[in-house]
Amino acid sequence: NVIAREEDGYHRLESVLMPVALFDRLKVHLNSCYGPAFRFSSSHSGLEHLPSNQNILWKAASHFFEALERPFPEISCYLEKNIPIGAGLGGGSSNAASFLCYLNRYYGHPFSSKELCMIAAKAGMDVPFFIFSLPALVQGKGSIVDPFSLKSFFYCLIIWPGIHVSTAEAYKWMKQVTLQKKNLLPDMMKSLLDKKWENLSSCFYNDFERVLFPRYPELWTLKNDMLKYEPLTAMVSGSGSAVFSLYTDQKCAQHAYKKLRKKYKNIYLVKTLHDRSWRS
Repeated sequence: NVIAREEDGYHRLESVLMPVALFDRLKVHLNSCYGPAFRFSSSHSGLEHLPSNQNILWKAASHFFEALERPFPEISCYLEKNIPIGAGLGGGSSNAASFLCYLNRYYGHPFSSKELCMIAAKAGMDVPFFIFSLPALVQGKGSIVDPFSLKSFFYCLIIWPGIHVSTAEAYKWMKQVTLQKKNLLPDMMKSLLDKKWENLSSCFYNDFERVLFPRYPELWTLKNDMLKYEPLTAMVSGSGSAVFSLYTDQKCAQHAYKKLRKKYKNIYLVKTLHDRSWRS
C-alpha cells in the first residue's frame, strides 16, 4: 500500500512481507591484507558487466566498511542467480542483505541488527527487511521493519512471465495515479496471527497493480489464471512482474502448480520461511 509521496521523490509504504524458499547463492572470498578491490562474476551474464557503483553488493560493502571505519579490502564474489531479475521478488536486496550479514559475522559482529539495518537502508530501500528475513510489517521507505512471529506457513506459487519491470519506472507510474491509502493492515495482521484464513483473502492488496495491468495486460491474464485454482489470493509481487498465489493446503498448491506449468515456463512452488536457520 503506497500511502504518501515524499519530497525527496521516494514513496512511503505499508507492507506485509514474507521470505520464501527461493534462493540465489553467493560465494565470497575476502582478503583483508590487500585492497581495495572488488571482483564480481555471476551465472547471469547480464549482471557481470555492471559498473561497480551500480552493483548492490559493492554498495552494501562500501557502506559497511565506511561504518566500520576500515579500508575496503580485496573481495571476490560469485553470484549463482536463481531468482528472476526485475520480478519484484527482492533478489538483489536479499543478496545485499546476506552479504552484509556475512561481513558482520566475518568481522566479529561489530553491528547489532538495528545498526546493520541502518547500513542496509543506504544500499537499497528493501534491503533492511532481508537482514531479519522473517515475516514483517515494513513501513516508511522500507527501513522500518517490525518482524512478527507466525507459527503457520503458506505454500507459495510464483510465476514470472519473463517481463522485466524497472522498480524506478513503476514508482514513476505511481505518480500518475491518486493514492487510495487503503487501511487493510490491521485486519490482515489480526487474520494472520489468529489464523483466520477466511478473513485473510479480502485483506490482500497491491497498489502497483493499478499501474502495471494497463501497461502489461498479460499480468492481469496471469493473475486470473492463478485465481482459477482457488488460492487465498493471487497478486503481483512488489512492483512486478512476478505474480504469486498462496495456499494453506499442500495438495491444492501442487494441483495448481501441475496445471499452470503447462502454460507458464518460469513457475516455482515454495514455502514461506519463519526462521533464519536456512542462512549460512
